[in-house]
Amino acid sequence: MLYKKAAIIIAVSLLLGLTLPTHSAPQKHGVKVVVTLSILQTIVSPIVGDVGEVYSIVSGDVEPHSFTLTPST
Repeated sequence: MLYKKAAIIIAVSLLLGLTLPTHSAPQKHGVKVVVTLSILQTIVSPIVGDVGEVYSIVSGDVEPHSFTLTPST
């Protein structure tokens, strides 16, 4: 009987704790999304919108099949 009361009190406390508001630090810079090709940048940019920025690794004037990724890129 004592364990049932304790279990009910704990369960109610946990459920009430879930209703409390959470505070997160405001994002200053938004999200950064990196895609491989510029065509993907065109597709993803409207999805991201004003929330962040989309960057493409391979620019539109480069042949993606001949692109070699280096640390300086």
